[in-house]
Amino acid sequence: MSDVAGDHAAMVRCVRGRGAGFDERLVAALLDGTAGLRLVQPLTWREGPTCVYAIAALASSSGRALDLRAQVCEVSWSVSILDRVSGTRLVSLCGTRGHLNRRDGRRWPGAHLHVWTAEYGDNDARAVSWRVPDAVSRETYRDVVEGFCEALLITRDAKYGWTEPPQETPATTTDGSVT
Repeated sequence: MSDVAGDHAAMVRCVRGRGAGFDERLVAALLDGTAGLRLVQPLTWREGPTCVYAIAALASSSGRALDLRAQVCEVSWSVSILDRVSGTRLVSLCGTRGHLNRRDGRRWPGAHLHVWTAEYGDNDARAVSWRVPDAVSRETYRDVVEGFCEALLITRDAKYGWTEPPQETPATTTDGSVT
């Protein structure tokens, strides 16, 4: 695991800036599966101050340094593709109590997809085009993470492996409420 990927401070940083050497073409390739993403190491769960999280390196056909991050907090959960250099969240499946979308003012009360844009950073939310379980827990989180990978055509090579999150992983619903 890279030093950055193993560093909790780098993992939880969520830069909402305007991009660091990437553009919407990269994000489009992530969404349509043409980025050639491959999980090349196991997801290893750790405990943070308010969440449990895992991060693993992604290989890409562009050579861009990307990571897959999964986290479960008391009132939210997410699976994201991050730019390793800037920490910017490029694509993220998110389940929270909701927020307002900057682009159109729409409130997203449940699971939604954050997609980075030059205009809105990582605050452009969209509908999810695949099935996400209504309740996300330690028992269902593997399905959520691997469903995200399948939807974005992220392959898993022989080095990938699933490890169970810690026993005290919070359970949340797609609207972010704790179960």
